[in-house]
Amino acid sequence: MVRSGATNGWGAKKLVLLGLFSLAVVFAYFKTHDLLFGKDIVIESPINGQTLKEPFVTIKGRAPGSTLLTVGGAKVIPDQDGKFLKETILGIGYNVIDVVSVDRFNRESSEILELIYRPLASTSNGSDSVAFMNL
Repeated sequence: MVRSGATNGWGAKKLVLLGLFSLAVVFAYFKTHDLLFGKDIVIESPINGQTLKEPFVTIKGRAPGSTLLTVGGAKVIPDQDGKFLKETILGIGYNVIDVVSVDRFNRESSEILELIYRPLASTSNGSDSVAFMNL
């Protein structure tokens, strides 16, 4: 005679093992997701599409896992956490700044930052007001 309790006990063991294996697979996926698929570039400031009144701007952001980072074509060295700062000067009007990151597997990701530089009106000789063209 076969005991039904022994069959149920083995089924419960299989279920527990299957559950533990599933948890291990999910844990491994979340731990290796960024390594497998890379991380995105995050530009914290200035905001894309922002209109600025000063020609000098500091671009601040994060590019974790980056081995080569360029901002507007200039190489930038991020810190240990992937944070970076790059000071640049804007031309009058519409400016496009390309931020490109390459990771150790030679995967490239990029973000485009579009800024508008519209200087304030300046005065010449203290009496005449000269305004730059409206953009």
